[in-house]
Amino acid sequence: QPVTLTASFNGGVTWADIRLSDYGEVRAILFNPLLDGQILLGGATGISGGGPVIWRSLDDGATWAEVFSGTANYGMAVSALAMNEVSPTLIYAGSGSVYGRDNSGPVWRSTDGGETWTMIHPTGTVVIVDPLRPSTAYIGGSAGVFRTHDAGDTWTPMSNGLPPTSTITALAIDHGNVTQTLYAMLHNDVVWKYTRAGSVSPPVAAAPLPLGWSLAPSASPPIAPLARQGGAMVYDTQRARAILFGGALSATLEVSDTWAFDGQKWLYLSGSPAPRQQHAMAYDIKRGRTVLFGGLSLGRTLSDTWEFDGKSWKRI
Repeated sequence: QPVTLTASFNGGVTWADIRLSDYGEVRAILFNPLLDGQILLGGATGISGGGPVIWRSLDDGATWAEVFSGTANYGMAVSALAMNEVSPTLIYAGSGSVYGRDNSGPVWRSTDGGETWTMIHPTGTVVIVDPLRPSTAYIGGSAGVFRTHDAGDTWTPMSNGLPPTSTITALAIDHGNVTQTLYAMLHNDVVWKYTRAGSVSPPVAAAPLPLGWSLAPSASPPIAPLARQGGAMVYDTQRARAILFGGALSATLEVSDTWAFDGQKWLYLSGSPAPRQQHAMAYDIKRGRTVLFGGLSLGRTLSDTWEFDGKSWKRI
């Protein structure tokens, strides 16, 4: 189907459609708060996922240009975009199968604000940047979890302690100073957490020794989300908790549950959007809102947008 962006330039009073491509889909969006007017969209272009693509706007979405096309990676889509908040020109892009997040594609990096891109790792569906250590980033995918401490030049595996052959479908990280927790959602599994020493004076040159992986939560019996695939997760810095929404418990059962995890226990939150999987979710740190877009519902592509204020969802 056509790739169309619906945008408002007057605070939501009126909306207009902007066509980016005749065929394809959008899987990721990145607003660059340090470069006024810059927005990046990631996805796939072509019929049946012709290959990963990144579009960039330098004028708040009024006009767009294609800045990356991975034509050699047929059937893959750009599934994640992340940036280094100290250096606004350093951007990462992860990729995965257009049919789901359980099959990872390459990870690319741009050091010039999205003008040019270089592959830096063979597998990574999701990418996040450490908010305390600007040179540290994490990627997750069908090969497990990896991290870098040198802005993507080298990567170290860190899946030891997770179930064997784990596929990572979502990552989130908190802003803690005493201890810091990385959350990982596994394909057809539950959420795990990786706790490590934090930093009271970020950034630091090298990371402290990790404390390791454990189930989230470790209490027995656990009150926690069921194992799933295709869910999404972000970290709510204002309320100091990870937010998990949706996914599929089986091939025919998609869910619309919202959960919050404060590092110790899960809390179930109701009043959610319709059941779905493979949706995009991001946290707006300025407004303290979790924003959700689209996804799949029984094979049907969704294009609705919602935001979560920590208590309830509202369609926007």
